[in-house]
Formats: sequence, structure tokens, C-alpha cells
Amino acid sequence: MGLFYSQWLLPLTALTFTVALLKFAVVVWQRDWYTQCRFEHIARFETYFALAYVCLVALTVLPPTLPSA
Repeated sequence: MGLFYSQWLLPLTALTFTVALLKFAVVVWQRDWYTQCRFEHIARFETYFALAYVCLVALTVLPPTLPSA
């Protein structure tokens, strides 16, 4: 979030970066659970984070204003 406060990242871009870091932190923090639990739980975990990340990335690449016809 330091990049957000130093005006290097826009708020939505910083949120996208935070989601990616949060997923990595959860995997490292719960490594035993991540390596030993059932596959369906890992698939659900990965799918939720991927959907959130893709939605945020899709919003960050939109132009500030859409062109008028």
C-alpha cells in the first residue's frame, strides 16, 4: 500500500495488487493445509481468488471515460 500512498498506483490497481499478495500470504501461512487438504477445497480457493483478481484487473484496464458514439 506504500505505492498507493506515494501516488505510483491508482486505488483499484493497488487493490488488485493487494489481492494477489493476500492470496500468496494465505498460501504461505497455511502451507500445511494447502498441501494436505482435499483437491476440491484448493480448487475452490484458487477459483475465488482468480475470479476476484480477474474482475479487478478487467476494471483497471478500462479507460477513465468511454468514448462516445
